[in-house]
Amino acid sequence: MEILVPYPRGLQGIEHLVARYPSVKFFGVDDLRTYTGRGGSREHHDELRARGLSVARGEILALTEDHAYPDAHWCRLMVEAYPNCFAAVGGAIEMVWITR
Repeated sequence: MEILVPYPRGLQGIEHLVARYPSVKFFGVDDLRTYTGRGGSREHHDELRARGLSVARGEILALTEDHAYPDAHWCRLMVEAYPNCFAAVGGAIEMVWITR
């Protein structure tokens, strides 16, 4: 499984994640056209997704985000659905805010 995490270069705290998850390919993007740098802004996420997809090399591609908590069987179910020749497999996305 290839896990890619594109992020705006200069993002605070990314070094901790890189060290914690050595099998994940983190890559900073320098030239985001839609990034304002404002806290809480999300307009650049579509561009980051596109950058991640452009370097992905897998046969099956899945997208998720930092606020997502997928079901424990999510990856297996996506792989099982693939041989059925679906062009895309998806489901509802529910925003869940968890305070830790």
